[in-house]
Amino acid sequence: MSKQKHPPNKNSAVSSQQMSQADLAKSEKGTAVKQIIAQQIREFSAFSGPLPPPEVVEHYSKIIPNGADRLLKMVELQSEHRRACEEIGLNASISISKRGQILAFILSLVGFGIAGLCAYFQQPVPSTVIGGGTLLGLASLFIKGYSIKRFARKDDASKD
Repeated sequence: MSKQKHPPNKNSAVSSQQMSQADLAKSEKGTAVKQIIAQQIREFSAFSGPLPPPEVVEHYSKIIPNGADRLLKMVELQSEHRRACEEIGLNASISISKRGQILAFILSLVGFGIAGLCAYFQQPVPSTVIGGGTLLGLASLFIKGYSIKRFARKDDASKD
């Protein structure tokens, strides 16, 4: 009796014992032993990025008229669209930031103006509260805004 190799599976020990017992039983009776070994191969491929590998692009050209050209055109259009969306988002962010700075400047002028008027009319407590509140509000706004931006940069860096 010759030893045969079997493909590994979950029950490899059990199946090889069963196979050898079946081979022995058949060989003892003098009948011919036929054995079928099935092998399954799975292939998986993936790619990342806007373009597939050249083999896939070539395959598109074979099955679709001008498939490679159409695929490249689609990738170019998608890339242009993504850049346009990013530019719109960046411009909106800049606009919001500018608007916030202008409004903060106007608010600080009003706050300090009211504090100055209170001081002019010899009202030290309201003048101090309004002036100090305006100053503290502006300082906390700039500190908080700076720390949020710094935290966002650290978060973006950790994702990469």
